[in-house]
Amino acid sequence: MKQEILNKLAKAAVTHQKVKIRYLKADGTSVTRIIAPYEFKDGYVYATDAKDKHKKVKSFIGDNIRTVVFVNLKFIPKWPINFNVGTRHGAALLVTVIVLSSIMAVGVNTIFNIILVLLCLLVTIVVVVLSIVLLMSCIFGIEIVPSDWIKKKGR
Repeated sequence: MKQEILNKLAKAAVTHQKVKIRYLKADGTSVTRIIAPYEFKDGYVYATDAKDKHKKVKSFIGDNIRTVVFVNLKFIPKWPINFNVGTRHGAALLVTVIVLSSIMAVGVNTIFNIILVLLCLLVTIVVVVLSIVLLMSCIFGIEIVPSDWIKKKGR
C-alpha cells in the first residue's frame, strides 16, 4: 500500500472522518465506497461501509485501495480505533525500557553498564523522535519518504 494512502486512512481513523475510496475488487472491477476506517493490520484495512449502513466491519486489501478522498462526514466509533502505523517503534521502545530497568536493578557500577545505559537512552530518544515524526505524518499527511523514492514491487 502506498504510504500516502495509509497516511490518509490513519488520519481519517484518528479524526473520525469518513473517506471515499476507489477499490479494486478481486474480479478486476473498480468500485467506490464511503468507509469509516477502524484498523490497519497485516495489510488489511478494516472499516465499516456506507453500502451496509456501517453495521459491520469489513476488510479491504490495502494494496487494492487506489485512492482516498476525505468527505465532509464524521463518524462516531462503534469499535476501538487501531490504526498504528508505527507499532514497530513502540516495540523497540518497550525493549529499551526493559533493558534499562534491568540494568538499573543490577546497578550502574561498571563502565560497561554505564555505556549500555547511555546507548539505551540514545535508542529511546531516536525511537521517540521517529514515533513523533510518524504520528505527525499521519495527522498532517506529510510524506516522510517521497513516493518516487520507494521501489515499486513488481509494478
